[in-house]
Amino acid sequence: RAEAAELALRLARQEATEARASAAFASEPAAKERRRASEVAVAQHAGLEEGLRARMAALEERLESRNKELAENQDMVTDLKNACGRLRAEMVSEEASLRLQLATEKSEAITMAQVEARLRHELMVANQAAKEAKLSAEAAMKRHREAENEKQAQAAEAAFAAERARHAAAAASLEEQAARDAIKRARKEVAEAAAAKERARSAAEVDLGGPRFPLPSFLFPSSDARLAGILGDYADQSAAMRQTRERFGEPPKLDATTDFSQLPKVSWDEQVVNYVGWLGINPSAEGALRDLLLAELRRGLPDGWTIQADASGRAYFWDKKTGESVWTHPEHDIHNAIVALYRNSFTQADRPAFFRQVLAKLKAHTDSERSRWSGPYFTDNGDKYWYDRKKEESVWHDPSRRDQLRKDLVAALLADAQAQPEA
Repeated sequence: RAEAAELALRLARQEATEARASAAFASEPAAKERRRASEVAVAQHAGLEEGLRARMAALEERLESRNKELAENQDMVTDLKNACGRLRAEMVSEEASLRLQLATEKSEAITMAQVEARLRHELMVANQAAKEAKLSAEAAMKRHREAENEKQAQAAEAAFAAERARHAAAAASLEEQAARDAIKRARKEVAEAAAAKERARSAAEVDLGGPRFPLPSFLFPSSDARLAGILGDYADQSAAMRQTRERFGEPPKLDATTDFSQLPKVSWDEQVVNYVGWLGINPSAEGALRDLLLAELRRGLPDGWTIQADASGRAYFWDKKTGESVWTHPEHDIHNAIVALYRNSFTQADRPAFFRQVLAKLKAHTDSERSRWSGPYFTDNGDKYWYDRKKEESVWHDPSRRDQLRKDLVAALLADAQAQPEA
């Protein structure tokens, strides 16, 4: 169309030029000649115009063909748009269907999860019930076994008691015979003791011969088989000291002003053997007990205690922490109880078991008493002391020493009993 318009514009310009030329040629002498030339030019222009028109016709045909193609393309575009619309509608429908299906599957998944959770809960409850049933069965079996064990233990204990009764009867018979022999020996020993006493009195008239322990062992009963003798506190020791004071009076009192250089010199190491003999231990028949006590006593006196002698050569013990003087060893109650325990063990059917029982009671006693004491604390002078919460009082000596001494001595007796062959 633009090309046809351009050709039409050129043609209009040519016609205007020819019109002006015809008007000019009419006024000039050579107008004819110019007119012929103009006609030739017009003819040429006419041919050109015909060509232009032919070209315009061809262009219009091409334009019409293009318009038809455009119309066909427009129809195709419309068809494509309609197809796209249908596809879009189908996709929306398919999406809605998929969404609905997804929602259904989610609902089913939630339902399945709920079912699974319920099943898990039921399984857990069932497992718990099974465990409880198993525990109940095990407890029942345990009670049954304990009942059976108790029956067996009772039967064994009854058999052991019968056997022990037989042994006791035999031992009683032997003890009766031993008692008769002991009476004979005692009468002989009394006679010998009387003679020895007479000899000692005669010797004392000449020379005291150094420190001696003033009390015979019979003042301290050592035949008590009760465990309270070794587990007790200071009852036996207090009774013993009271008896000694009643018989021998108060021991000498010492204090910081005492001139110790003027007192008789006494060595505890030299007196250990005398003290063990004074406890009434038979060296030949009770050698293990004698060795045990000698080893313990040679470790020295408790902290703060020393051995002294009065003007008559009688040994006593002085506590420099408290200023107290006593006739007896500060731990005599424990030594005396150990002697009684050792002798009592020979009346038992099983000596190691007997000592283990005593040791267990001592440990239980120590554990129960541990919370009773606190300390050590220190005074301004640096001296140690301990506090008894039960009695609400303070003491200068470590209370754990006595408990440990009891346990060490019983443990040593147990080791000796285990090392001895069974009778």
